Order: sequence, then structure tokens, then C-alpha cells
Amino acid sequence: MTVDYNTGAFTTGKDWWLVTWEYEGDHKVYYTNPNNFRDIIDFLEAPVKRLINMALDAMDLSAGKVIVDALFNSETTAGFKQHILRDEDAGRQTQIVINADNMVQWLSPSGTSDTGWGVYGDMANADFSGNCGEGSTRGAPMAITSVAGLQPNEKVRINGTTDLSGCLIGNDDARVYGISMSKQDGDRIYDYILNVDAQGPEGFGSGSMYLAFTDESGDRYDLSIYSSSRSVHTLKYNSQKPTIKKIQWSDYSF
Repeated sequence: MTVDYNTGAFTTGKDWWLVTWEYEGDHKVYYTNPNNFRDIIDFLEAPVKRLINMALDAMDLSAGKVIVDALFNSETTAGFKQHILRDEDAGRQTQIVINADNMVQWLSPSGTSDTGWGVYGDMANADFSGNCGEGSTRGAPMAITSVAGLQPNEKVRINGTTDLSGCLIGNDDARVYGISMSKQDGDRIYDYILNVDAQGPEGFGSGSMYLAFTDESGDRYDLSIYSSSRSVHTLKYNSQKPTIKKIQWSDYSF
């Protein structure tokens, strides 16, 4: 493609980019997901989500185009990645490289930018096994483990289901409904995010539900959930071996 852009001392505006792509036979749409925006799909209203799902179900429609059109019509730079083109880029090639490690790069003669990518549709499953129930004994939390572990763009599955509400249980109706992992923009403080759909215990003085996530390097990351309203909680972390291999939960802090 050929793009036009402005340079010079009195130039206004900046260069913003969005990349979406799909694979033949894969019921998902992939998109660049910078951290100037929490998540593209969360931004799109329910009617647009339905259009995306319809496009994923149809062979002759592009789910990526639905996302692009919606964001362009919003007249905002939210969801776009900034990559500035300069004088030395004129007439030369900028490469956009999609990497398997959850990163997308813009490679121009004047410099490089990178961001993470997300996926909408059926995320891959990370299978865990272990005992289900309430971690009601102090010092003896419940635990599930996985040989392959939880990686970016995957969600936890136990006994064939990604609805974890019958397994990860706390006191007074506390429970976890789902757990997934995503990777953040490379220029942020934390690279990885655990998204935990959960609710804490109900009632005054009922305390919290405590979770612990152990990665492949043996490092542990703790999360406590006290609100009885169901919502998605995030836990951000950095690691050289970020794959989550063990998940624990308890009525008591670790």
C-alpha cells in the first residue's frame, strides 16, 4: 500500500496505525492492541459486536473491516498505535511484522515501533487439572496445575469447561468464573496480564477470596477479591518465563 503523510516544523497531527488480520479456517479475528486503549472489543458497542460475530460466521465478510470501520467512525485515536513517519521514510518501505510472541512491529528507515496484539473469538484453551471446591482450611489452599500452562491469548479450562464457577469456590458464594491471559504493549511497565472474572464473598465481615498464580520460573503472583459484585479483575506482572503452571485459591491469605 502507498500512504501519504506530512512532515515539517509546522505539521500538525501524528501518524496512527491499526492492523487486523484473519486466518483461513480460523474462527477468530486478530488486531493490534496498544495500551492507549484498554481493549478494542470492549470499546465497540453491542451492535458492533454482533456485526463482528456475523462476519466471523460468514465467508464473504471481514470481521477486521468491521472493527476498522467502527474505530474510524469513532473519530478517536483510541485503539490505534502511534508510529511517526519522517522525511527519511519518503519513497521507502515500512514493514509491518506480525510475530508469534504476541508482538507487532513497524520497521521504518527512521525507526521502529511495537505493540501487542489481541484476538477476538474463540481463544485457545489451557487445560488444568486438580481438585475442585472451597479452600476452607488455613494453610492448605486448593490447587490446579497444567503441564503446558496458561499462555497469552489462552483461557483456563478444567474438566472440559472454561466456566470455572463450579470449581474455584470461596466462602459465602465467592467464586471464579473464568481466567485468561493477555500480553501488553512492549513499551509498558508490565508485559503480561491475568484477567480474572470473579466475585468475592457476600456479607459484612465475610473477608476475601485469595488467589495465587505460579509461573514457569516459580515466581508467584497474588490476587485478593473482596467485592461481591462480579467483575473482571486484572493482575499485571513481568517474567522471563510467564507461562502460568499452577493456580491456587483459599479463604485465607497466602
